[in-house]
Amino acid sequence: MGKLFILLVREIEPELRKINLYPGQEIFLGIIAKKEGITLVQLADLTKRTKATITNSIKSLEKAGYVEKRNSKTDKRKQEIYLTEEGRKVNKKVKKIIEKIYLKMDSKLETKEREVLENIVEKLSTQ
Repeated sequence: MGKLFILLVREIEPELRKINLYPGQEIFLGIIAKKEGITLVQLADLTKRTKATITNSIKSLEKAGYVEKRNSKTDKRKQEIYLTEEGRKVNKKVKKIIEKIYLKMDSKLETKEREVLENIVEKLSTQ
């Protein structure tokens, strides 16, 4: 499995760098796109990362102009995270990058190999 992870990172990292992202940040953008107004704590819980890691990544995404934090209308102690217009554009680019990498890898597999891999990924994702 280590080789698969390294392969994925090797494929996606240069593409993400072109749009000013580090590996992992694309995950945050995707989640925020689906759950506009998510808090840092909720994002940390959802991604199983520390609040410190989330805070640093969100600061970086905010500096890049991809997300913005707003005070919650219901609880002034909380800040909610939203994609900016630029963040929405970048998230669309990320989806295209992932699709391109998927198609590249998929084209190298036989039908049976693809089915086995999909079964393994499905099994691992339900844990």
